[in-house]
Amino acid sequence: MNRCLAHPALNARRGLAVLPVISLLLIGLSVLTLLSSRAQWAEWRSSAGLVRARIAFEAAEAGLIHATLALSEPSAAPTAGAPSGCSASAPPRCVAERAPATGWLCQCGLTATLPEPTLSNTEVDRPAFATRVEALAEPGRVEIISTGCSSVAKGCGGQRTPDASVSLRAVLATIGAPWTVPDATLSAQGEVRLRGGTQVVHHSADPASLTVDAGQAISIDASAGLQGAPGTPPESTRIEFDPAWAQTRFEDHVRRLFGMPANQLARLPQWLKPPCAPACTVAGLSALQAATTGQARMIWIEGDLHLSTPGPASLGTGERPVLLIVTGRLVLDGPISLVGWVIAGQALSWQSAPAGTLRGAAQVLGDVSIDGALSLGFDRPVLQALVSDTGTRVSVPGSWRDHTP
Repeated sequence: MNRCLAHPALNARRGLAVLPVISLLLIGLSVLTLLSSRAQWAEWRSSAGLVRARIAFEAAEAGLIHATLALSEPSAAPTAGAPSGCSASAPPRCVAERAPATGWLCQCGLTATLPEPTLSNTEVDRPAFATRVEALAEPGRVEIISTGCSSVAKGCGGQRTPDASVSLRAVLATIGAPWTVPDATLSAQGEVRLRGGTQVVHHSADPASLTVDAGQAISIDASAGLQGAPGTPPESTRIEFDPAWAQTRFEDHVRRLFGMPANQLARLPQWLKPPCAPACTVAGLSALQAATTGQARMIWIEGDLHLSTPGPASLGTGERPVLLIVTGRLVLDGPISLVGWVIAGQALSWQSAPAGTLRGAAQVLGDVSIDGALSLGFDRPVLQALVSDTGTRVSVPGSWRDHTP
C-alpha cells in the first residue's frame, strides 16, 4: 500500500489546497453571471426606452393629423377622434382610449388638464399628445407643434415627468381662401339697377373708395342713393362701363380671386354644400353655418339659389361672417340681413319692402336688380376675416421637423 495516499493528514492538506481554487472558480462564475445579467438588464431598458420613444413619436404624428383636420374640416360632425369646436386658438389634446379600443379621447384647448390614467395590473399606460398653433409672418401660414408622450405627462396634459416625449413641427399653407378683399361695395359684370330707396354705402375715409363698380350702365332712381367718403360727391363713388368687369366671366373671377379653377375650388373640404338648393331657407343656412367650427365659414351653391323670408332673418354675424358663392342666379326676397361676402355667378335680384341689409360686399357676374328699403354697406373687417380665416390648410413640403429631448 502507498503510504502517502493512505496518510490522513496528507489527504486533508490536499483537500484544503483544492478548496481555494474551487472558490475562485465559483466567484468568477458569479461575477460573469452578474455581468451577463447587467448587460441583459441594460439591453432590456434600452429596448423599453426605444419602444416608449416610438410610442411617443406616433402620438406626436397623430397630433399633427388631428390638428390639421381641426384647422381645415368644416363639418359639423367631429373629425376622427377630435371633438367639434377645435380651432387654431383651441387645438386638440388627446389621450389614447383604454385597451382594447384604438381611438383617442380628445378635448380642445390647453387650459384644462387631461385626466391621469387609472391603471390596473393588466393595463398598460396610455400615450397622449397636445398640440398648439403659431401664426407665421407669411400670410396664410401657420405652424403646428405637436408634443407626443408615452403617457399622460408634462407637455401632454399631465403633471408627472414623461418616460419619453417627442415634439414634431409642420408648416401649413392655406389654399382656397380669397387673396384680396373687394374694392367696391357692389361690383357687377352687367347692368346695375337700384330702386325703391336702396342705399349703397362705402364706410371709408378714402376719397377713392367705390360704392358701385359695373361693367355696364348703372341706373339709380330718385329714392335710391350712394354714399362714399365724407365730402365725396355720390357720382364720383361709382364706375360704369368698367372694361375690367365687362369682360370678366365667373370662371375668370374665381381663378383670379382664389388662384384655382372653380371646379377644383368646389372640391376643397372647407365648403358647406347644403342639399336644399335651390329652395333653401335663410334659417336653414344660418343653422348649418352655426353648427360648424371656426370663425368664418364658406357656403357653395351649385346652380341657382332662391332665399325667401316673410319676416326678418339673418345669415352670418360679425364674429362668424359667411362667404356665399352661388354659381347661378341668386334671388333674395324679404328683409334678410347678410353679413359677409356674396358672389353670384349669373345675376342678383333682391326685393324687399321691409328693411334688409348686407354688411360686407357683393360681386355679381351678371346683372343686378335691387328694389326696396335695402342697405348695402362695405365692411372691411368682415371681409378681412374671410380672407384670413377660411380655406383649407395643407402641409408645406420640407417643413416637417422632429425633436426628441
